[in-house]
Amino acid sequence: MEHATNAPLPIVALGLVLYEMLTGKVVFRDGDVLTRQITDMPQKINEIEPGVGPEIAEVAYKCIQKDPKDRFENCKKVVEEIRKLPLA
Repeated sequence: MEHATNAPLPIVALGLVLYEMLTGKVVFRDGDVLTRQITDMPQKINEIEPGVGPEIAEVAYKCIQKDPKDRFENCKKVVEEIRKLPLA
Protein backbone atom coordinates (compact mmCIF):
# COMPACT_ATOMS: atom_id res chain seq x y z
CA MET A 1 0.00 0.00 0.00
CA GLU A 2 1.33 3.42 -0.96
CA HIS A 3 1.87 5.87 1.88
CA ALA A 4 -0.41 8.93 1.66
CA THR A 5 2.48 11.38 1.25
CA ASN A 6 3.73 9.42 -1.76
CA ALA A 7 0.39 9.24 -3.54
CA PRO A 8 0.08 11.36 -6.70
CA LEU A 9 -3.23 13.05 -5.84
CA PRO A 10 -1.89 15.16 -2.95
CA ILE A 11 0.88 16.44 -5.24
CA VAL A 12 -1.57 17.38 -7.99
CA ALA A 13 -3.96 18.93 -5.45
CA LEU A 14 -1.13 20.99 -3.97
CA GLY A 15 -0.15 22.14 -7.44
CA LEU A 16 -3.72 23.19 -8.22
CA VAL A 17 -3.95 25.16 -4.98
CA LEU A 18 -0.57 26.84 -5.63
CA TYR A 19 -1.65 27.65 -9.19
CA GLU A 20 -4.83 29.31 -7.97
CA MET A 21 -3.01 31.18 -5.19
CA LEU A 22 -0.35 32.48 -7.56
CA THR A 23 -2.66 33.44 -10.43
CA GLY A 24 -5.96 34.15 -8.72
CA LYS A 25 -7.59 31.85 -11.27
CA VAL A 26 -9.06 28.37 -11.16
CA VAL A 27 -7.04 26.10 -13.44
CA PHE A 28 -9.94 24.92 -15.59
CA ARG A 29 -13.19 26.81 -15.32
CA ASP A 30 -14.78 26.55 -18.79
CA GLY A 31 -15.89 23.69 -21.01
CA ASP A 32 -15.67 20.04 -20.06
CA VAL A 33 -13.56 20.48 -16.94
CA LEU A 34 -12.98 16.77 -16.31
CA THR A 35 -11.74 16.13 -19.84
CA ARG A 36 -9.58 19.25 -19.77
CA GLN A 37 -7.97 18.15 -16.51
CA ILE A 38 -6.89 14.93 -18.18
CA THR A 39 -5.84 16.29 -21.56
CA ASP A 40 -4.93 19.99 -21.28
CA MET A 41 -2.20 21.86 -19.47
CA PRO A 42 -3.18 25.26 -18.11
CA GLN A 43 -1.55 28.47 -19.19
CA LYS A 44 1.89 29.04 -17.64
CA ILE A 45 1.68 30.94 -14.36
CA ASN A 46 4.11 33.65 -15.45
CA GLU A 47 2.04 34.31 -18.58
CA ILE A 48 -0.89 35.19 -16.31
CA GLU A 49 1.07 36.84 -13.49
CA PRO A 50 4.53 37.95 -14.69
CA GLY A 51 5.44 39.14 -11.18
CA VAL A 52 5.33 35.64 -9.70
CA GLY A 53 8.78 34.25 -9.00
CA PRO A 54 9.73 31.75 -11.68
CA GLU A 55 10.96 29.24 -9.11
CA ILE A 56 7.64 28.88 -7.25
CA ALA A 57 5.76 28.97 -10.56
CA GLU A 58 7.87 26.03 -11.76
CA VAL A 59 7.19 24.07 -8.56
CA ALA A 60 3.44 24.54 -8.96
CA TYR A 61 3.51 23.67 -12.67
CA LYS A 62 5.59 20.56 -12.05
CA CYS A 63 3.02 19.36 -9.50
CA ILE A 64 0.23 19.41 -12.09
CA GLN A 65 2.02 17.72 -14.98
CA LYS A 66 -0.15 15.11 -16.71
CA ASP A 67 2.52 12.41 -16.79
CA PRO A 68 3.34 11.25 -13.23
CA LYS A 69 6.99 10.79 -14.27
CA ASP A 70 7.16 14.56 -14.84
CA ARG A 71 5.80 15.40 -11.37
CA PHE A 72 7.62 15.38 -8.06
CA GLU A 73 8.28 11.88 -6.77
CA ASN A 74 6.47 12.54 -3.49
CA CYS A 75 5.30 15.35 -1.22
CA LYS A 76 8.59 15.37 0.65
CA LYS A 77 10.35 16.34 -2.60
CA VAL A 78 7.90 19.21 -3.10
CA VAL A 79 8.62 20.52 0.40
CA GLU A 80 12.37 20.18 -0.15
CA GLU A 81 12.10 22.18 -3.39
CA ILE A 82 9.99 24.90 -1.77
CA ARG A 83 12.50 25.22 1.08
CA LYS A 84 15.23 25.95 -1.48
CA LEU A 85 13.33 28.92 -2.90
CA PRO A 86 14.67 32.40 -2.23
CA LEU A 87 12.68 34.44 0.27
CA ALA A 88 11.28 37.61 -1.22
